[in-house]
Amino acid sequence: FAVRYWGTKVHVLLLFIVPAVWAVGLFVAYQIVEGVLALTGSGSRDMVANWAHIGGFFFGAFIAIPLKMRQDSHREYSLEDAPSALADGNPDVAASHYRQALIASPDDAEAHHALAKVYVRLRQGEAAHRYFTEALRLFLRSHQSLAVARVYEDALTSFDAFPLNAVLLQRVASACEESEQFMLAIRSLSDLCREY
Repeated sequence: FAVRYWGTKVHVLLLFIVPAVWAVGLFVAYQIVEGVLALTGSGSRDMVANWAHIGGFFFGAFIAIPLKMRQDSHREYSLEDAPSALADGNPDVAASHYRQALIASPDDAEAHHALAKVYVRLRQGEAAHRYFTEALRLFLRSHQSLAVARVYEDALTSFDAFPLNAVLLQRVASACEESEQFMLAIRSLSDLCREY
């Protein structure tokens, strides 16, 4: 929990609200003190439970490494923080959060789409085009036709012209037709005929 949800706020003794990593850290420190006191005979409790808790903590923290829980949490927190930053009027910060999420999960089509829209707000057309295009490729790869149509529509709304290579444009047209977004299919097929 401390590794995966380190930033989650939890109540301690119903008085304090602290990040989960601090709460679990305090619990482990308490267990170590109790365990040491039990070993020295100063404590009045059985030491088995204390050392079992400590062992469980270290095993949990250790097993989180191969399960890549830390990377998952960074990605998740970045995806949560980005819309908040955008709502607060900080598109640069939002872009940074989305880029962090994409470092942890480079095939996240939704994050590419969201970052493209942020770059549109920042008036960085080349970056926006790149991320819209990558979102289209990723959604096409996972056969999400409706998502392809949604990204393509956002791209067309954001740019006067949204050039794509012939193969990608044809695949977008097919996905738009499949999702019954016929006007988008017509637009992409018209662009295909005109450009190629």
